[in-house]
Amino acid sequence: MVVALLYSAFKQFQPVVDKVEQVFAGLSAVMSAVKNTIIALVTGTKSLGEAFGGLSGDMNDAYESAVKLKKAQQDLEDAMKEQELTSARNRAEINRLNIQAKDRTKSDEERLALLKKSEELERKDFEQRAKNAKQALDNAKEDLRINADLSA
Repeated sequence: MVVALLYSAFKQFQPVVDKVEQVFAGLSAVMSAVKNTIIALVTGTKSLGEAFGGLSGDMNDAYESAVKLKKAQQDLEDAMKEQELTSARNRAEINRLNIQAKDRTKSDEERLALLKKSEELERKDFEQRAKNAKQALDNAKEDLRINADLSA
């Protein structure tokens, strides 16, 4: 009971924690943009005017991109947690349907309907996993893009 109360209490803080993580991701990106500008200035890659002329725009873009990416990563993490629960429920239902489909006292039509329902659950589960995998790939590409922009 105490564990359930603690879980429900901490679950209410998750949106706040997510927002804090997003802000820190944005601040980290801003600091990287500033660091890279200073490095470019010190190494002579950019002049003083070039280095600081577009800094505020670079910082804003870095912040917005990092926050957007962090939110997408958090949303994906939530979707994957939900997918694990759904998959577990689906596996149990699929096993139940498959066992019923093996029942020789049922007609062939009934058994076929059970197998089709089982197949549909497997297909939906696969589609959600594929969607999550695509989102993970998109997030990884965006992370690479942001890091490449910050290191340039």
